[in-house]
Amino acid sequence: QDLENLAAYFSAQTTTGGQAKKELVEAGEILYRAGNPATKIAACTACHGPTGKGIELAAFPKLAGQHADYVAQQLEMFRLGYEDESGRTNGGDSMIMRTIAFGLSDLEIKAVASYVSGLQ
Repeated sequence: QDLENLAAYFSAQTTTGGQAKKELVEAGEILYRAGNPATKIAACTACHGPTGKGIELAAFPKLAGQHADYVAQQLEMFRLGYEDESGRTNGGDSMIMRTIAFGLSDLEIKAVASYVSGLQ
């Protein structure tokens, strides 16, 4: 019951949105909207929507306004989970996020995490 109460409380909160770091906006936006064809990284917008609001019916979560440090940490855990079960391994057999995160550089992770934090 406590978990249900906590989930209900947090899901009812209004996100305030963060602020993207100016020096990372361009790189983050390019990666979010177009991906990186050179490394075969899909655009984030394909699953998380053009404004980062997610796609509920497909269970793709909202990213807009999420804290950049949290997004970066999750991407790093997905990257680790590609080869090591001590990382984040949820997401099914298709390994969508693990595969994407495995192909991201540290700078790309910082840039896209900062960019989504600024989406409203």
